[in-house]
Amino acid sequence: MSAATHLEAPASRRTDVASSAPVDLPPRLRVVPRGTPRLGRNAFGLLIGALLGCGLMAVLLLNTVLAQGAFAIHSLEQEATALEIQQQALEQEVALLDTPGSLARRARDLGMVRSPLAAFLRLRDGQVLGVPTVTPGRPRILGRAIFATPATPTVPGDGAVATGDGAVAQVEGRTP
Repeated sequence: MSAATHLEAPASRRTDVASSAPVDLPPRLRVVPRGTPRLGRNAFGLLIGALLGCGLMAVLLLNTVLAQGAFAIHSLEQEATALEIQQQALEQEVALLDTPGSLARRARDLGMVRSPLAAFLRLRDGQVLGVPTVTPGRPRILGRAIFATPATPTVPGDGAVATGDGAVAQVEGRTP
């Protein structure tokens, strides 16, 4: 056999030149093209560690924000409690000032006198119910108006204003 036939024979079956019997030889090694690069175990471990670290940081941040919200809620609840106490105190003060004795004392301090006969004005049709009477009392100056209760009933004219208790308010410089 020639060298050319020896080269053409498959790598797994070759013939020996002297004995012409096929001899099994190990296959020839050849270069394999490179495959895609794979990440090793270290890179995978680093990736998992980074994900866990980011997750823990996110949980820590969320916990911090929730704690700040809890502190804000607590301070707002304290403020609401203080405002409720203040509201109750003001309601008690109004209730004390609304008693008939307190109202009568403040009316006397303002110079008001009790009218024995009251007259009422019905708003829907403007009708006067009862007989309006004038109760004598001392004049009282409030602001720019002089409030006086004349001895005889008068109908307000130019420059005078009738008050709710039968008195006539006279603007300074004008007479009724």
